[in-house]
Amino acid sequence: MTGQVDETQSESSAPESKKPFSIDLSGEIVKVEVGEDRTIFHVHKDIICNASPFFSNALKSEWMNNGKASLDLHDVDVEAFRLYLHGIYTNSIDPLHEFSAMAQAYVLGERFMDRDFLNIVIDAMVKRSGEFRRWPSYESVNVIYEGTPCDSPVRRLFLDIWAHKTQDTWGPQNCNAEFLVDLVKAMATNRDRRDKKPWKPQASSYYVDVTADSSKDSSKDSSKDSSDGTSDE
Repeated sequence: MTGQVDETQSESSAPESKKPFSIDLSGEIVKVEVGEDRTIFHVHKDIICNASPFFSNALKSEWMNNGKASLDLHDVDVEAFRLYLHGIYTNSIDPLHEFSAMAQAYVLGERFMDRDFLNIVIDAMVKRSGEFRRWPSYESVNVIYEGTPCDSPVRRLFLDIWAHKTQDTWGPQNCNAEFLVDLVKAMATNRDRRDKKPWKPQASSYYVDVTADSSKDSSKDSSKDSSDGTSDE
């Protein structure tokens, strides 16, 4: 019958299911002081160390003060760290956050070497662009280009979004020079397929590689198609 779905084939061809996300709130609590005002966060040591090689190394027993685990991150933005903690505790980021906030959190995830968190942020960015019809501001672009390596997949995501949405009348406004060069190249490449939105089919095309035994879902589809929308502030 026309249009009939072969359920057996669909099920057998689907990717293997992964373990559901769960979190253990037992264990030692560590104190992390963040920002110039030394805002104090109390965090489960096992959770943050399992998420981040940076914290796993920084909170080794030999670095403890009088047997107490603590860490001073006075050069870290408080709100970016708050968003990072939300991500590792809930395995998600709310796409209602503006691109500028998520960009800051992504750069922080790079510093903490937390690849799973980077992919969580990508999911939220793709959803914000789709469901909420928003796109990265100049500020967001500058944060990403100043805080990530040249081969970072989030740069490619921003370029794909901008190359699709940019019009002939667009002009730079204090935007990162390297981004402008990359954008011109992306616009030339995508010139004949402006109607397509490459970030739509799968957010996972912008993921960084994670370990094979990661328990976090790395195959989330992005949101449904929508109109171009506007840039975040």
